[in-house]
Amino acid sequence: MPSLPLRLSLLAAVLLGTLPLAAQEPARPAGRPVVLGRDTVLTLYAPRPPTTLEQRTLAVTAMLAQLAGRGELPLDRLRVVSDSQFTVIMLDTLPVVSVLEGDAAAAGVPRDTLAARWVQSLQEALGRRRHQYLTRGLAIGAGVSLLATLVFAGLTWLVLRLEARLELALQEWAEAQLRTLRGTRNRFIAPAQVAATVMGVMRLVRIGSLLALGYLWLLTVFSSFAWTRPLAGRILRMVVEPIAGIARAVVEYLPSLFFIVVVLLALRLLVRGIRLFFRGIEFGTLSFRNFPREWADPTYKIIRTLVIAFGFIIIFPYLPGSGSDAFNAITLFAGALFSLGSTGAVSNLVAGTVLVYTGAFRVGDFVRIGETEGMVVDRSLLVTRIRCATNVEVSIPSATVLNSHVQNFSAMATRGGLIVQSRVTIGYDAPWRKVHDLLLTAATRTEGVLKEPAPFVAQEALNDYYPTYCLNAYTDRATAMEVFRLRSRLNEAIQDAFFEGGVEILSPAYTSIRDGNRTAMPPQYLPPDYRAPGWKVERNEGPA
Repeated sequence: MPSLPLRLSLLAAVLLGTLPLAAQEPARPAGRPVVLGRDTVLTLYAPRPPTTLEQRTLAVTAMLAQLAGRGELPLDRLRVVSDSQFTVIMLDTLPVVSVLEGDAAAAGVPRDTLAARWVQSLQEALGRRRHQYLTRGLAIGAGVSLLATLVFAGLTWLVLRLEARLELALQEWAEAQLRTLRGTRNRFIAPAQVAATVMGVMRLVRIGSLLALGYLWLLTVFSSFAWTRPLAGRILRMVVEPIAGIARAVVEYLPSLFFIVVVLLALRLLVRGIRLFFRGIEFGTLSFRNFPREWADPTYKIIRTLVIAFGFIIIFPYLPGSGSDAFNAITLFAGALFSLGSTGAVSNLVAGTVLVYTGAFRVGDFVRIGETEGMVVDRSLLVTRIRCATNVEVSIPSATVLNSHVQNFSAMATRGGLIVQSRVTIGYDAPWRKVHDLLLTAATRTEGVLKEPAPFVAQEALNDYYPTYCLNAYTDRATAMEVFRLRSRLNEAIQDAFFEGGVEILSPAYTSIRDGNRTAMPPQYLPPDYRAPGWKVERNEGPA
């Protein structure tokens, strides 16, 4: 057995002989494992500038976690794409992980071989993870969906219940207020109107609340499952993006809106000033030569329309979307419709303007337009309204008034008197002088007939069987109802006068056989010994 010094010498020689061998073997770098759940899928050894090895490991781990969370993952589509510098594992067009030269050198195999190993490891790990994730996600999603459904049903029931109670309370309040105010005349708004308004607002709030709850429920249910989670994100974007776009558009439109508000305020002040000016003319505070007071209101309306049109021309370029092709197309279409459909309205407007400044009649005048007779109760640029003696209101377009003959009875009622006529037909056997006297007597007895100018009788026609007498009486009463009543009183007085005078109001018609008929002449024009001739009868007896 060798001695102790010899054994130590041999051990030193062995150690010294192995040192060069150990120095020749390269040291294997430390790798960073990529872990998915409890599985180590692969190990990365080399950094990929500019990222460090740790950053690269975190990025690959996040990518695998995202792939494992998909509902449907085509693992058979994992493929390897290689070039002279890199080897990349792709899932369709999505790069999953790169196989670097440093990774292959540390593993001691070529890059393509290492990439094939990693593809197999990825398929196994992602398959197990996906199965676990989907099973657990399905259970969690079903629970969350059930809970969301219960919450949605409870909140819906609460909203409907609350609305029903508030509606019942409002009805009771309205009935109580109505009983309290039943004997009160001076009230501006009825309690029922207030209750109806509040109930309408409540219905809008209910509809908005149910829609918001339904949207949140749908978003929660879709977000609970991996298959429908992308759809939930899409639904969220469908709601959020339009709201965000509207908010951005409103913020960008604020300068134009401020300009429009300033222009509208200036136009409002200008219109008020014009209104005060013409109101002064209408009420007599201001007066101008050759400008009657009745022109004030229509002139104000015309100038106000022109001012508003000028303001619209200024505001138009600042309206939202005024420069877009769609807005221009709609404007042209609306203009064409207005041009085609407003021909009658424009003609009435022009005719109404002409009637105003020609002064054919005023409000309150008694007129006859065409076949319509009555008092003018309203006159605008488009239509004239007349109240007939039968209390029927007739609306006549201004173009029709302009194209018709207008008889204004009130125009002469204040400047010499209006003539009211009544026609009678009396037989030729009544002396015309006596008929005249009776008609004039009836006129003087009638209330409302002026003594000056004095009434007169015109003998208008000598007809075949009778003459036509027209009694003309002056009056200063020019309203439709007063003229209607005056004619009635005048006819009543004519009947009384003729009955008292012994003259029968009769329009005879003759079938004359002159032999034996009395002549139809007044007695004073007949001879004193005149007798109606008798009938001449001849008897012709035949041969015996």
